[in-house]
Amino acid sequence: MAAQAPDFRYVVGEGWWPLLDRLHERLSAVDADYRLSGVGEKWGGLRIRVVEQPGPDGRPDPAYRSAMRAVVSAIEDDSFRTCERCGRAGRPRRRAPDRGWVKTLCDDHQAARGGTPH
Repeated sequence: MAAQAPDFRYVVGEGWWPLLDRLHERLSAVDADYRLSGVGEKWGGLRIRVVEQPGPDGRPDPAYRSAMRAVVSAIEDDSFRTCERCGRAGRPRRRAPDRGWVKTLCDDHQAARGGTPH
């Protein structure tokens, strides 16, 4: 089901909620009725899928795609520098150097996860 960014808060940690809010604000400026087909996490960063709106000829609109992609790319990039749990500065990390799911975390949340903080 397609929805807007705030509707996907349940998918990510609280630290990324401000990123979803910023995403919503910026996408709404391009298209107040924008829709996302999904928001998720992969390799420690946000993955956002926008539902493409057809142009006047019924085919995908390249200008729309470009504008939406620019917003989405900026937010996805920011997620790799933002702790998913608290929103402070973070970086992608594994629990141990050779195993574990990659999460973008600050030093404190990495240590609480049982990983090496640095």
